[in-house]
Amino acid sequence: MAGIKRNMHQERCATQEYIKGIYAMTISSLMNGLRKLFGERKRDKFAPHLSLFDDRACQKCGSKYFSYDSYWKESCCQQCGWTVSGNKANKNQVQDAPKVSKKPKIQEKEIDDDSKFSYSRISLFEKCPKAYHFRYLLKKDELFSTIEQHLGKSIHAALENTYRTKDDGGNISLTSLKTAFEQAWNAPEKENIKVIKNNMTSRDYFLDGQNMLKKYYHRVLATDRSETVALEKYFETTIDNSIRYRGYIDRISKNPDGMLRITDFKSGKRVNDPLEDMQLCSYALWCFEEFKENEIEIAFEALRHEKTLHGKIKKSQLPHIKKRLIADINSVIAATEFEANPSILCDWCGYNPICNHARGASRYSYRNSEDYNSDSDECPRCGGDLEERDGRYGTFIGCTEYPDCKYTRDGW
Repeated sequence: MAGIKRNMHQERCATQEYIKGIYAMTISSLMNGLRKLFGERKRDKFAPHLSLFDDRACQKCGSKYFSYDSYWKESCCQQCGWTVSGNKANKNQVQDAPKVSKKPKIQEKEIDDDSKFSYSRISLFEKCPKAYHFRYLLKKDELFSTIEQHLGKSIHAALENTYRTKDDGGNISLTSLKTAFEQAWNAPEKENIKVIKNNMTSRDYFLDGQNMLKKYYHRVLATDRSETVALEKYFETTIDNSIRYRGYIDRISKNPDGMLRITDFKSGKRVNDPLEDMQLCSYALWCFEEFKENEIEIAFEALRHEKTLHGKIKKSQLPHIKKRLIADINSVIAATEFEANPSILCDWCGYNPICNHARGASRYSYRNSEDYNSDSDECPRCGGDLEERDGRYGTFIGCTEYPDCKYTRDGW
């Protein structure tokens, strides 16, 4: 009886091995058929896991596991996760990618974040060295975000979503753009957003954002024939032996005439000339290096003003741009004192609660008890007026900005 069971077990194992062999042969035949049907360098949308770019290199880390997904229209490195969205431009970019060693990846890890600069880091130092000191040297997070910041992020997210849908061959409309904006606007982190202006509400900013997107849709998006190369593209480049420069580019595209274009969307009131502002000029340093162009167009989309401010940069201008950028960075590095630059804009600064030099109508100042003047009629927490109020347990002193500010004390 035991011998019969043993034979049955051996036959069952042999059958399983046979089935596995047939399955492996079927999968191999299927992959070969897909390669012949869709081409050696194209992936079928029903098999997005197939990596057919195993003989090419990722431009960031040098890995050979770099693939192009024709269904999602996205190129992705399976080693480091570097992705580039788009269609034809990215496919050509991957095919032309040179084989590089993995040394750049190791070298990048050895570079400390303190040596990596960005346009926002430089501009923060120019606006307020004290705020720069809090963020980049003391590594402190801002204690609050403003509704203006949330508005800008929501607009960027809506435009990114809409351009991706359009590039993937989907239908876009004003309704879909508004829906994308509403989804971004209702993100969970919205609960920690602060509205500074007394005569404005969160709803007012939401309607303002919808209006800006509506005008941009009719003015540009509905008839835009440019081809997207990348959206929200992160980049890093070396501009000096020990300095790395990085940033995010809202949109890189190819104009119908074939010229490469860098676009940044602006929702604020103040928008500078892109040729005079260092933001897009500095981004062009990486684009010239990456795409081997002789001329690039840069543009600010001033959504609030319904204008497109644009200009062209030639490759011959790069030395001047690089020299100016290095000078700005060196001035930040050489700084030894970080004095505050108090103004009404302190109200919009997330470091307001911990800055003793902050000003503004809704100024915060957490003071030590020994420095606190109990005879003052100014709220030590928000700068508002104090008044005598009646409560459940008698009279007390409270802030007139209640419920936004809940500061209280027993008496004058």
